[in-house]
Amino acid sequence: MSSYIATSDFTEFQDFDTDTVVDTTMMAAIITRASGLIDAYCGRIFTPASDLTDATRYYSPLEDVLDNTLFLDRDLAAATTVTNGDGVVVAASDRVFLPSGEITAISGPFYAIKLKANSNLVWTYDSDSENSITVLGSWTYALTTPDVITHACLRLAQWIYKQRSSDSVSDQPIVMTSGLTIMPAKLPADVVDMLQPYRRVRIGAS
Repeated sequence: MSSYIATSDFTEFQDFDTDTVVDTTMMAAIITRASGLIDAYCGRIFTPASDLTDATRYYSPLEDVLDNTLFLDRDLAAATTVTNGDGVVVAASDRVFLPSGEITAISGPFYAIKLKANSNLVWTYDSDSENSITVLGSWTYALTTPDVITHACLRLAQWIYKQRSSDSVSDQPIVMTSGLTIMPAKLPADVVDMLQPYRRVRIGAS
């Protein structure tokens, strides 16, 4: 799991007193947890592409294709090789990614691959359609982590850190005398506001 900020980013953001002894191991664990919570809430990852190894995902021309468009089940920041279900590599000149244009931390990821009309190609397969189309690439939101996600991670790490203090009862479960447990809000409201535009919406052929 990636961490979207460094411990030095957090200590600077938290603005500790000069005499405060900072447990960097604990800070790293908090940052990792905050990053994981962001991934879980948004349903996607924001790891920089440079920190990932290209991976292959598999698709079916019968289930994942609409007309000449292959819909992806994960965010794609960059593709290395696209191979049709019949084993033929689809050249870069025969395909385009959706949305069109260069992927940045602001524009968001590719969600589909469209065969050009003049390529005379169709998404196909030989004997078995399942997992016949393969896409090798960098499966993440963008080449770099969006600034909003970085700041959300700072705020969320701060929120988790403050849960350590005994006076942060508003962030802790409260057990009533009746035995009823009242849970706190899942995430701080400002963090939710920052993350809401980045929640993944499923777009597919069906």
